[in-house]
Amino acid sequence: MVLKQISDLKITLLVIDSFTAMRDAFKEPMEARIVLNTILGKVVRLLGCTTLLIVEKPARGSDHGSSMEEFVADGVVNLESFMDRMEMRRRVLVSKMRGTDHNLKYQGVVLGEKGMRVTPIVG
Repeated sequence: MVLKQISDLKITLLVIDSFTAMRDAFKEPMEARIVLNTILGKVVRLLGCTTLLIVEKPARGSDHGSSMEEFVADGVVNLESFMDRMEMRRRVLVSKMRGTDHNLKYQGVVLGEKGMRVTPIVG
């Protein structure tokens, strides 16, 4: 049904929030991987649609690159919150962007009424 809607309405961007909940609904991890790789990866791409998956990551630990989503994805953008001198801040890291030369440094993020502003982190 989703694929038919994408085709009929000529949808160019599909956002799934949260893929974590969708993945957890499958009995076996392999089922989620098949859906991710076959349907979301290949079929949707053939329809000319970009897919953006929102995936929750554990607050602690560095498991970048270890999940099936990151393996299949063309790009991985990590949005994180962290403490800096007793103040909560946000940062973004583009850890993977297949086929492009991109900045591999953390960038600061400010969320506001006009959207998201990305700035270099100095220091």
